[in-house]
Amino acid sequence: MVSEAAARDKAIGATEVVVLALKPLGLTVAFLGLLTWYLRWMNRWFERHSEAEFQLKQFELDVDRASWVVETALEWRQEQQAPMPDHLIESISRNLFSRSEKDEAADMHPADYLASALLGRASGLKLKLPGADLEYDGKALKEARQTADKARP
Repeated sequence: MVSEAAARDKAIGATEVVVLALKPLGLTVAFLGLLTWYLRWMNRWFERHSEAEFQLKQFELDVDRASWVVETALEWRQEQQAPMPDHLIESISRNLFSRSEKDEAADMHPADYLASALLGRASGLKLKLPGADLEYDGKALKEARQTADKARP
């Protein structure tokens, strides 16, 4: 009788040891995952901020250049008594206020490619979470993907 109780206490003790060992490990993995996500988010935010600064500086330069083109055209008209030739105006005003489009897929992480490939081809998704079971069909996944695409700037 005593040996069975001791064996049961020993088994409970081993379970507690495993739980006590896995808890800090799980918390560490969760913390590192959260830290990685935060750093990637901050990196993207800083990239977008710097890109907006560069676009603003480019816009300022384009305004200066456009005013220079207008002044030059007016001076040409006064000096030559004729309008400035179109090919000359085109060459000095080329790429004014034009923006190059950035490839959004260029800064995607390989894990993002994998997730989009898996979710893009999935017909449904079942998540079993503690306290809740979530189930999405293909239509809900497509709507979620479109919402996520619209959220990206």
